[in-house]
Amino acid sequence: MKSRFFLMTCVALSLFGVAWAQFDPFLLTGGGEGESESANLFKVGGMSEFLTVTPGQEFHVALIAEISPDWVYYGPIPAGPAKGAKLDVSGKDIVVKKILWPATTIKPTDIGTGMVDMNVYKKHVVIYAALKISPDAKPGQITISLLPIGQLCKDSCIEVQPPFGKPIVAELKINIAGQAQANPAWTGDMKSGLAQAKTIEQLRSETDAVEKSKAEKASSTMGFWTALGVALLAGLVLNIMPCVLPVIPIRILSIVQLAGESRRRFVMMGLSFSAGMLLFFAAIAALNIVLKLTVGRGFDINEGFQTPAVIIVLAVIVVALAANLFGIFNVILPGRVMAMGQGVGESKVNPHIKSLGMGVMMAILATPCSFAFLAAAITYAQTATLVSGTLIILAIGLGMSAPHALLAAFPSLVDRLPRPGRWMELFKQSTGFVLLLVAVWLIGTLRGDGPSYPFWILAWTVIFVMSLWMWASWLRYDSPFRKKIIVRGIALILAVVSGWWMLTPPAEPLMKAAKFDWAQIQQARKDGRAVMIKFTAPWCTKCLEQDVTIFNKPEVAQAVSELGIYYVKADVSRASTPAAKWMHEQGYGVKIPMTLIFPPTGQALPPLGSEMTQDILIEKLKKAAGQS
Repeated sequence: MKSRFFLMTCVALSLFGVAWAQFDPFLLTGGGEGESESANLFKVGGMSEFLTVTPGQEFHVALIAEISPDWVYYGPIPAGPAKGAKLDVSGKDIVVKKILWPATTIKPTDIGTGMVDMNVYKKHVVIYAALKISPDAKPGQITISLLPIGQLCKDSCIEVQPPFGKPIVAELKINIAGQAQANPAWTGDMKSGLAQAKTIEQLRSETDAVEKSKAEKASSTMGFWTALGVALLAGLVLNIMPCVLPVIPIRILSIVQLAGESRRRFVMMGLSFSAGMLLFFAAIAALNIVLKLTVGRGFDINEGFQTPAVIIVLAVIVVALAANLFGIFNVILPGRVMAMGQGVGESKVNPHIKSLGMGVMMAILATPCSFAFLAAAITYAQTATLVSGTLIILAIGLGMSAPHALLAAFPSLVDRLPRPGRWMELFKQSTGFVLLLVAVWLIGTLRGDGPSYPFWILAWTVIFVMSLWMWASWLRYDSPFRKKIIVRGIALILAVVSGWWMLTPPAEPLMKAAKFDWAQIQQARKDGRAVMIKFTAPWCTKCLEQDVTIFNKPEVAQAVSELGIYYVKADVSRASTPAAKWMHEQGYGVKIPMTLIFPPTGQALPPLGSEMTQDILIEKLKKAAGQS
């Protein structure tokens, strides 16, 4: 019995030993004093510029690595979330001045979310370190250790430094004496390689320049007719933007007023209105050309709305238009352009100029609500040739004005409109209240990252006054009782429902965001946390939409909490904010909405823009935090 038990025990231990060998990292690496797989793939040596140095002397050392065929060593700035290479240099009485890297080669790589151009080293790499011996160093021999860090990749990736076993390190023995002695082996390729090597900051600058060139090339190779079609579509959609819709009735009213006049005059005034829209976009195209020819950069329409004066002027104009609709005065702004049609009798010139000015105003009022949609066409215009860029911008204006030009071409459509009457005055004043809401929204964007609740209260007061006006002014004293019930019921419901929605204090966001502070962001990454930065502004309607549909969702908040993400909400409403300055320094301009995700180490993931969804965001956060 004991023999059988002993035999079974031996068999079990043997099987256990075989199984453990499949998982024991020491056995997997091939044994041999803990030699790892990476040591066989990445063989290193070292060389010093000098065999003997003097106290206080500056000199160079080099790590020389041979990379196994078909394997690559990721460079210091690889791509996407890949881990970049580093070189740790240590030794007594030395100060590391800088690390210098040779140029990388490009290897197209699938990182799970698409193909990227990975910056890698193949077969052979020499990494240099500029050192300085301490002036107080005493004569004798010192050891300098060169420890490479990073990833080796083929079909999959492994760390250069094994988690178990001996580290991969090159050690150099250097003498300190009263007279320096150069290394005769430091010639030819070693000298030329040092002359061409660059710091990581220089490499990053070159990488950014290459990426920018690729983006410009992609934009220039994009089919011109496709871009033209996108621009036309963008202009058409501007007609249904919230900031445009309140102004359209003004044009409808003018058409109604002209219904009794000659068709020829109606067509001409309709075309003048369309020409006014085109004139606004022609001004943008001209400014884009001037900026390209003078300062070498395109016109970014978002930059205008980073200036409070622009928003204030727009708000004043909108309030003035509302006052005109209320009948307070009979001049439509801006200035003389909008007033030339007043009190001129039967003149056929001034009404056309007035219609032209109305078209310009309508195009201007479209801009606060259309930043995100215009971004693609404007960006193409910035990177395209002057002719192509100008045509693209004009195509937006053509798309916006096309429906009005069509109406002017077929004036018989006016016959289907209701006849003028008291309803027209009520409709006109109703539009004035809507314009006041637009003015409140414009003024509210001046708050920056401050609270929005006071402006919701102000907006509700406008609706409340409108409800009172409906209660008192929409009915005559002899109106039928049923009509009184309907109209006053609508006014009451409008006031109560809007009050319940707008006067309810906003709930606390599910995620608490830190303000943009680059030093704090870097510290969070040093602490091993991934960072998510949402660049936003109160005048960016797509940003506000993402706040509701993405960033305030429980699933996103849970992912941020579980992954330990450091969440930053970066306000770029003014060009003077730290986040806006950082965006300009990094070459992003004012491209919002934009969300950047930084892993604890390495480069940021590709920016997420208006196309971002909840699922995409969570996937990127997991990748940055090191989860698949």
